[in-house]
Formats: sequence, structure tokens, C-alpha cells
Amino acid sequence: MKPIAIIQARMTSTRLPGKVLADLAGKPLLERMLERVSTSRKLKGIVVATTSNTDDDAIVGLAERFGAGVFRGDEMDVLGRMHETALQVGADPIIRLTADCPMSDPSVIDAALELYQDGGADYVSNCMRRTYPDGLDVEVMSFAALGQAHREAQNSTLREHVTPYIRGNMPELGTGAFKRVDLLAEADFGHVRFTIDTENDLKNMRWLFERLPDSFHWLDAVALASREPENLPVTCPPMEIDSIELREARASYSELLFRWLNETDRLGSSLSTLSPVSWKEHQAWLKTYLENEHGWLAIAFHDGLPAGQVRLDHESNTTVISIYVDKLFRGRNVGKAIIFEGCRQAAQRWPNIPVVARVRSDNQQSLGFFESCGFVVIETKDDHFVLRPSDEKKKL
Repeated sequence: MKPIAIIQARMTSTRLPGKVLADLAGKPLLERMLERVSTSRKLKGIVVATTSNTDDDAIVGLAERFGAGVFRGDEMDVLGRMHETALQVGADPIIRLTADCPMSDPSVIDAALELYQDGGADYVSNCMRRTYPDGLDVEVMSFAALGQAHREAQNSTLREHVTPYIRGNMPELGTGAFKRVDLLAEADFGHVRFTIDTENDLKNMRWLFERLPDSFHWLDAVALASREPENLPVTCPPMEIDSIELREARASYSELLFRWLNETDRLGSSLSTLSPVSWKEHQAWLKTYLENEHGWLAIAFHDGLPAGQVRLDHESNTTVISIYVDKLFRGRNVGKAIIFEGCRQAAQRWPNIPVVARVRSDNQQSLGFFESCGFVVIETKDDHFVLRPSDEKKKL
């Protein structure tokens, strides 16, 4: 393997011309980016892929002074330029970066490469399912995948934007069959903006680079932005989600359910299972549960992505509801949406049977959540509370 980072750069940006060489805390923006990318532990080299236009001579000069490789090609056929660059330097895999992202972080690049190496993927990216800040974008692809896209993607939009054919996000223009894997952050920072498209973006990045030490980690930048949002308005609260789609669970969801089942926070709040469950045990349980007419399990989706699960267990005189929300969707109203849809399903499946929730006595977070959804405590057991929607209390 010869992982090479290829940075797309040109001076004739439509929204902010010349931004790649704009001053960023005393150095050109591209130089700042090259400094950060060059500290990756896994890269074998960096190439700046620019155009044959004379406007981009200055980019070539800077890259050569830094010691990076240079390739010049067609301005609009960026896919062709990427392929020829990779071919010339023998890159495999290719790490695609863009020069409007001076915050590019070596730890994110290395994480993407590790995922690529371990997962047998054709393409790894943190762009399709965004949990890293906008501006830390990294795409890793095999030379074979890039070559196939170069041969088969003929539409001008596909060639200008390089990876839509591989990503499959413009299927109406054509796509190939590739194994794609998402690189996800530990928490959702997708609402943070660290890219540069406007003069105001550039001002924000200058503010950051002037205050952060050399070789800062991207989380240091997030922390600084969070502490002083009035000076650096690059963050906003995650958008709340008010609707989800419930899809009845089936065997094909077993791996997703297994991951959620063994999440540390879920095990810590369970009334029944405190230790990790084996794959064999999970498979046997799921097969039996899906055949059980007194139970119902569903996956909650938002925009095609699994956001959580809801489980209904019909007992003699109650229906017990329990939910789990994926870490990437927390703080976005998903839990309440799942509770609402779950209660609605319970009323349809077992009419006139009250819905209850059971929460461990030491789980104050879940207790507060159910209370925020309109549940009230109706009974206290030795190790848990029993709650019911307040409008059902009168039925006791």
C-alpha cells in the first residue's frame, strides 16, 4: 500500500477567489493545511493537484517550496486530474482532500486509513454521514475504485465533483457497485463548520489559528469555539428531529441491534442484562423474539439512517415500552419521537391496554427523560420505577 494524500487546489474559486493562498495567522492557508496534513503517521506522501492555468502558478511555487509533489491538469475535469495524479505517483489508496479545509486533522486522516485497511472497503469517508465538523472532510478510495469512476463516469457533474459516482449519491447520473464505509466520530459534531467558502469563514479560521497552539487537535478547536461562541459563531445547536419512521425489525437488522445491545450506557441502565451478550445468544434471542406475538420490535429511521429502536412487550394487563437512541442522534428530540410513535403502535396493536415504562432506580437520566415525555411514576419497586403516561393515570 502507498497511501498518498492528494489536495485539490485552485485560485479561481467562485465564492472566494484566491482563498487557498489567503493569509491565515501569518502563513498562506494552503501552507497551514500542508503543515497539518504532513504530520499524519500513515501517509507516504502529499501531492497538490492544481490546474494548468497560469493563475495557479503561485500554488505550484508554494507546494514545491514546502516539498510536496505537484500535478497540473484540466480545471473542470477534476476526476481526470485526480486519476492522473494518482497514476503518476503510484498512489493506492488515494486520500482526497480539498484546499478550503485548513483544519484537516492528521488524526482523522489516520483513523480513515485504519478503517480502510481493516474493513476491506473500496471507499471510506466521513462526508456521507457527517459526524465530524464540516471542514475535516477526508475520503479514502482504492486506485481501482478511482480508475473505475474515471472510465465509467461521463457526466460533467460527476467529473467536476470527483466522488459522486463512487459515493452513489447521484444515482440518476450513474454509479458503481462499491463497498462504502462511514467513518464516524464518537459524538455528533456535524453542526460545526470549519470550512472556508466566504470571507466570514476566513475571518473565523483566522481567529482560531491565532489562538490555538501549533499541531492542535481538532477537538481543541471545538472546545475553543464552544467556550466563546460570540467571537466564533461557527457552531449551532443540532437540528431537532420531529419525525421518524419505524420499520419492524427483521433478521437482517441483527448486527445493528447487537451493537446497540452491548453499548456500555445501555448495559448500565438495563434491568435484565448487565453483562455483554454474545453474538450466539443474541441471534437465538432475536429469532425467538421475532416469532413472539406478544412482542414487537422496530428500528427508528431518520433520512434513511438508523436512529434508535423501540420495543413493546405485551403482558397480562400492560404493554411495556422501552427505547434506545443511537449516540449520533441524541439531543435532537429523537427519543420523544420514538416514544410517541411507539405508544401509537401499542394502542393499535393492543387497544385499551395501558402503556408503562420501567426505569432503574439509579438511572436518573432515563427517569428525567420519560418524565419530560409526560410519564409519571405510579409505582416504586425494589430496583426500579414504573411509569405511565399522565393521561392514563386515571385508568388505574
